[in-house]
Amino acid sequence: MNQPETAPQKLRRLQIKLALNLAINGFFPPLLYALLRPIVASDTIALALVSGVTAVRIVVGWIWNRKLSWISLATLLGLAVAVIVSQLLGGNPLPLKLHGPLITGLIGAALLISVIVRKPLFFPLLRLLARSQPTFAIQIENGLSDPENRRHLTIITAAIGLVLILKTAVDVLLALTLPTDSLLVVARLFNWGVWGSAALLIWWIRKNWRHSIELNQS
Repeated sequence: MNQPETAPQKLRRLQIKLALNLAINGFFPPLLYALLRPIVASDTIALALVSGVTAVRIVVGWIWNRKLSWISLATLLGLAVAVIVSQLLGGNPLPLKLHGPLITGLIGAALLISVIVRKPLFFPLLRLLARSQPTFAIQIENGLSDPENRRHLTIITAAIGLVLILKTAVDVLLALTLPTDSLLVVARLFNWGVWGSAALLIWWIRKNWRHSIELNQS
């Protein structure tokens, strides 16, 4: 019988997964583009081949894990649409440069709209993060019953949505002004900063959420 993973084991597995993702998504695409560009006819073909690596990785993960997240599905669909639009525009590489930022922008818009209609998407996200931890899941439900906590999380949802919209605007500006080889490097450095800040924010929210609940229960 398999023993359940301990917290250090889960952390170690997460660190390995993060390192692999950084290597594959961060360093490999610019390197592959630099190798392919001199031997193919255009930026569009080189970008399509680089994007194909991402698609293959998602499909292999889908087959291996027998599940496909909605983010992975959106990425696959975005890549397919970008390739089609690029061909319709006569081989223009811009759709391939912008498919990622546009998905990010749509997520940001969805977060802002969810706040406007008073159904912040950060609430179900917290429930999803706590799904595998029953104790934290109970804390989440107790916390969401507090109007003040819900107000704070609503503000956070709006803030994240706005940051994603601004990130999309910066990504679009970079795509319009930088050559492809520079874009692949600069955009990734920028994205690492944004996603790293987002991860720290989520960690801070979770830490302070637990602390707040403990104070309310004492």
